[in-house]
Amino acid sequence: MASVWEELKRRKVFQVAVVYAVMAWLIIQIIDVVSEPLSLPGWLDTVVIVLLGVGFPIAVIVAWAFESRVRNANAESRALAPGAQPLAISVHTHAVGRDGVLEEMAVSYESVVGGRGQLLGVVGEAGIGKTTAAENFLAGLIDDNDRPALGRGQCSERLAGTEAYLPVLEALESLLSAGDAQGLHDLMKSTAPNWYRLVLPHSSVSNPPAAFPSPEWLKRELSAFLHRLCEQRPVVLFFEDLHWADESTIDLLAYVADRMDKSRLLILLTYRSEEMLLNRHLFAPLKLDLMARGKLREIELEFLSERNVAQYLDLEYPQHRFPVEFVTMLHQRTEGSPLFVSDLLGDLRDRGVIAERDGEWQLRKSVDVVQRDLPQSVQAMIERKIGRLDEDDRGLLDVAAVQGFEFHACVVAEVSSSDIETVELRLQAIENSHGLIKHVEDVELPDRALTPHYRFMHVLYQNALYGALSSSRKASLSLSVAEKLVEHYSDEREEIASELAALFDAARRPDIAAGYYDTAAQRAAQRAASAEAVALAKRGIALLDSIDEDARTAKMKFHLQTVLVTGLALAKGWVDPEVIEACARAMELAGEDEDPRDLHISLLMLLFNAWASRDISRLDELIRQHRRLAERIDDPVVAVHQYFIDSQEPTWGGRFTEAVPLFERAIASYEPGQDPTACYRYGQDPGIVCRSYASWIYCLAGFPNRPDVLAPSRAASSHTKCRSGSHVGRRC
Repeated sequence: MASVWEELKRRKVFQVAVVYAVMAWLIIQIIDVVSEPLSLPGWLDTVVIVLLGVGFPIAVIVAWAFESRVRNANAESRALAPGAQPLAISVHTHAVGRDGVLEEMAVSYESVVGGRGQLLGVVGEAGIGKTTAAENFLAGLIDDNDRPALGRGQCSERLAGTEAYLPVLEALESLLSAGDAQGLHDLMKSTAPNWYRLVLPHSSVSNPPAAFPSPEWLKRELSAFLHRLCEQRPVVLFFEDLHWADESTIDLLAYVADRMDKSRLLILLTYRSEEMLLNRHLFAPLKLDLMARGKLREIELEFLSERNVAQYLDLEYPQHRFPVEFVTMLHQRTEGSPLFVSDLLGDLRDRGVIAERDGEWQLRKSVDVVQRDLPQSVQAMIERKIGRLDEDDRGLLDVAAVQGFEFHACVVAEVSSSDIETVELRLQAIENSHGLIKHVEDVELPDRALTPHYRFMHVLYQNALYGALSSSRKASLSLSVAEKLVEHYSDEREEIASELAALFDAARRPDIAAGYYDTAAQRAAQRAASAEAVALAKRGIALLDSIDEDARTAKMKFHLQTVLVTGLALAKGWVDPEVIEACARAMELAGEDEDPRDLHISLLMLLFNAWASRDISRLDELIRQHRRLAERIDDPVVAVHQYFIDSQEPTWGGRFTEAVPLFERAIASYEPGQDPTACYRYGQDPGIVCRSYASWIYCLAGFPNRPDVLAPSRAASSHTKCRSGSHVGRRC
């Protein structure tokens, strides 16, 4: 009885009855007043009262039947613009409880269009709908006639802190892949050629530099590109899950934020504040500074209220007859988590607890019975949702979860030993029926294989699938996925070196994983991403320390150690205790390896350390050791360093004419870029360093324009290369 009473109140039947009664009383009073002056017949009063009495139950029935439809129409009018994606992470949901959030985001965008750039952070815990709220907002911008340039980037949990500039590169790639992007290609080539090479490594850019630029040069390039692009139209960069972003990306964000005050640039971010604080993420203190200066606006999402849950039910299940107790129970059990609400209702529908009959959705069991069978947490709900998959589909998603948050259908098919067409159909069915994955686009892999590219609807789904695998199955699938990716990427597998390293690591193949960590560390060092290079090098060294050493692993360990030393030195300086310890370890490994080039590299690192710490006696001894090595082996890399070392004493002693021939010998012995590993091993290219110093020395020696001196023209060339951002050290 109580539930009927509540339902009558919810459908506003009592309000309609009261209004009808008041209006009927007014009509009767009016008839009574005007009947005598107008000489109306006496029976008219009786007819009016009978008609009003007959109309009363009709009005009540109409209120009961159509109030829900009216509320649906009102709710839909408050929903997002056409084409927007739903709020909750599901394939059949509607947006509720986010009107205020979307209005705040729209206000920020209007400010950006007016020429005041801004960072906008959408904050909340997992499953609260951060990404979906952002996607809904972006969908409205895309539908606008004056649509902005939009770039999207996703941070990766698996590659957190190791893949430098990952979300930035993805965002730039999505900008360049737009249908009208030819002008963007030309603009990036002219204003940010190094970024263009990073995004499209196999493209042809005129005058490619000998090495990758410094972090400062990359920042200036990107800032210049965005500034020029913002002059043409508004720009929106959307970075998801920033709590997994690498240090280089955060550093880049800080730089761009300081220079976006008068640009039409909106950087939209989603992140979990609590996870940032727990992991001491670099963005946590940065965001406080940006908010204090008015450069970052943070919108914290709240859980859905009971009213929001009721609205959602009205939209998702029109003409439903769910009792009000069901709405209350649903809100209490889910605590208003959009992901939990959506998945829980989907589970009830799939089990027939919620069913449609005669055009109305009904609850087929009592609320008490339903409540006893509900999962207690969102994690339990996800496990139940995954449990509804049949064995074959579960096997496909197990493979997908091993590859990562995003995955290729062809890899899933090959690892599962299934026909690719069958797998594609099954993935489509899983997307439509279960809402666990979403098709993103069709991509062409380096071996020219065309395959659908998918992502999980939420990282919690991937984590649940991956976490449920046994250790042996996890290792087996990781090895198979890694091997298939190697086949598809072939000669270009260094582009996914971090991903392959993580997969081979999970596959318990430390020797192979360490090799890919070495490759990934070198790539990070070439991008001057020292923090990421250090993290990757440490992982590789830890793996090699866990296995028996042979000649190949010893060489690999030394390579990783040199990357570690360079990365630490760039980040902390050569006199830092950790750098000194790493240099000493590199010297030990070089002695064990007995390779002259490795010994040369170790001596250089110790020389840099002694020079920076002003330890003259140790510096003299290291110089003598390096000179003996240079005399013993015929190697241009060793020779150019020795000439440069010998030139320093007369240079800093003011005897410039004595230094000139030493620089000329160094320049003649080595061309910039001759050793492609120089920048990540030494932190600088020795050929460019020599030419940069030489141009200065020639001026001080009194003959900067002498035609008989070959070096000035080459020095001018080195200036060009350094100024173009091609050199990490850039000493000119």
